[in-house]
Amino acid sequence: MTVPERGRLSDESGARGEVLAKVVVITSGKGGVGKTTTAAAFAAGLALRGHKTVVIDFDVGLRNLDLIMGCERRVVFDFINVINGDANLNQALIKDKRNDNLFIFPDFADARQGRAQARWGRACA
Repeated sequence: MTVPERGRLSDESGARGEVLAKVVVITSGKGGVGKTTTAAAFAAGLALRGHKTVVIDFDVGLRNLDLIMGCERRVVFDFINVINGDANLNQALIKDKRNDNLFIFPDFADARQGRAQARWGRACA
């Protein structure tokens, strides 16, 4: 399995250029409003339309995306492993069993949470 490949897109002028990715962020300051469910459905829809799609769970410590996507038993490496340098992105991505265009990048809630949050905060500073 590899990270989804680069694509070629045209802009309004018809010029063609290399595009690494388009990013869609679903966010809210309030919990329990359906952000993870929306992200999972949106990603699945894009993948069904033929777009190589990675859906990422950035809710460190409150693992839900892999549960919603039905791949919780296939998590070997996760977001925290990648941040800590214990695994690379290709190792952490989980390919969806129903759609070859869909990849899940899970978070995992466990004892490493505090260390990972501290490292993530330093990396973003």
